[in-house]
Amino acid sequence: MSAGTSPNTIARALKLTAKYLAIFYAIGFTQWLLASTIEIKSKLSHSVSGVELTLFNGAETCQLQTKDESSDVIKTIPLLLEVPCYWVVSSETEKLLGYDYQSVGADSTFLIAGTPLDWSPEKKAYQKLPDNSYCSQYLQGIVISKNEVFAVDEKMLGAHCETGMAIDEKIFYAMAHNPARYQEKVIEKEIQVKKPTETPKPVEEEKSLLDSVTDTIKSFFSGKTEDAK
Repeated sequence: MSAGTSPNTIARALKLTAKYLAIFYAIGFTQWLLASTIEIKSKLSHSVSGVELTLFNGAETCQLQTKDESSDVIKTIPLLLEVPCYWVVSSETEKLLGYDYQSVGADSTFLIAGTPLDWSPEKKAYQKLPDNSYCSQYLQGIVISKNEVFAVDEKMLGAHCETGMAIDEKIFYAMAHNPARYQEKVIEKEIQVKKPTETPKPVEEEKSLLDSVTDTIKSFFSGKTEDAK
């Protein structure tokens, strides 16, 4: 104990530290509890060109399980998104929304949305987001090429809601033209939680979703990819 420091002062400092730690962990637990109790209303499983694609929200990060209908082999892709996740579907028909870009070997391109949006109710109202739907913070692309399933190794910042919200085709285009993709990992009995070894660089929050898409497309065609930096 240093000279001049009374036991009462130290005790007050310890109590204050304990108080802030309790608040910190309480906030973290509340966020986890909220994410774990969110109910995804849309379908988590879709069959595309003989491949069954199923999202799982039972771990800390989302996982995509794939199964060829002609085989018993089940594979898994650990995604870059926090639970819960959902497929981006048509706002009119609620069918899985996808596009093909044959010039880059993308027979089908889909989007998965995940990580709970951390906006205040006031900001959601200002941005005219639906107040009766789960909203997410990031998007990640899924590409099927020659019957192989790939995940785009980058998540795009962009608020999206499970229902009542349309999405621009430019986002699918940007995901399909991103050369950074990774494949699934074979699993035998149960899904194992494995995070990707590289974490994509965060996008500045002040950028709009359209700005993010535009910057991404420009980087692809200018040759300035993450690997070239």
